[in-house]
Amino acid sequence: PPLRGLVRIPTLREDGSLITQPGYDRASRLYYDPSVDIGRIEVPAQATRADAVAAFDVLSAPFADLPFANEASRANYFAALLTLFAQPLLGRFGLVPITMVTSPDPSTGKSWACEAIGLIGEGVRPAKRGTLYDQSEWQKSLTAAARAGSRFLLFDNHTGHIAGRELDRVTTAGKIAGRVLGESREE
Repeated sequence: PPLRGLVRIPTLREDGSLITQPGYDRASRLYYDPSVDIGRIEVPAQATRADAVAAFDVLSAPFADLPFANEASRANYFAALLTLFAQPLLGRFGLVPITMVTSPDPSTGKSWACEAIGLIGEGVRPAKRGTLYDQSEWQKSLTAAARAGSRFLLFDNHTGHIAGRELDRVTTAGKIAGRVLGESREE
């Protein structure tokens, strides 16, 4: 059967149901290989608002001491976290926004908080990438990440403005292609 990708956490299908059984899932064409044993997940058939609030309380508890500037900053952080879960519900292309995390002071927990998004959303700690200033380096880095199936990229301790045609391309295209490094072929 066709394989669309590998997931390491319980993942939503396009119809909103949850993949909880390890192995190949025919409906989503995803292979669920849990990175850790998280036990059985019980999802009510008709979840209530109270169920959602209770689930959010559990999810947000580890982040209670982060010094968010205001409630809007806190809401944006959790929107970034929940976007990884909601991506399958966003349709065939599943385009998601870029999230920037900033702070006026060092050592406030930004890197840890961003790593947590990747760990919770993908089931593995994301690799930290360095700052890229050259468009060809952006193209190489983003193409390699796409080939690896990465859904979450962490560029840590970036200073200055982030922009460019390659970043624009991967955040607005449903599918990208790029030359495989060292070869004369595209994927």
